[in-house]
Amino acid sequence: MGDVTYATMAKLSSLALENKCTIEFYDKKKYFILRKIDDPDNWCWIASTHDGTKIKQVRTISLSEWERVISDYSKMLNNKEMK
Repeated sequence: MGDVTYATMAKLSSLALENKCTIEFYDKKKYFILRKIDDPDNWCWIASTHDGTKIKQVRTISLSEWERVISDYSKMLNNKEMK
């Protein structure tokens, strides 16, 4: 079994920016949202692709899953703009 690489908040911010989004973490309630940079009212909760539960900590999922989640959710936000 290989080592799991975890993300940092700085890495998540960088991934979000690559997808023209920002990522925000609300510590008090323990949730993340992804928000379009050019349309801040266009946002979504970030949930696990495995079971649909909200991700509550950076280290809840691996870096590779974060990459997939941010990519998938940013695509969803882009599609929302078109509707």
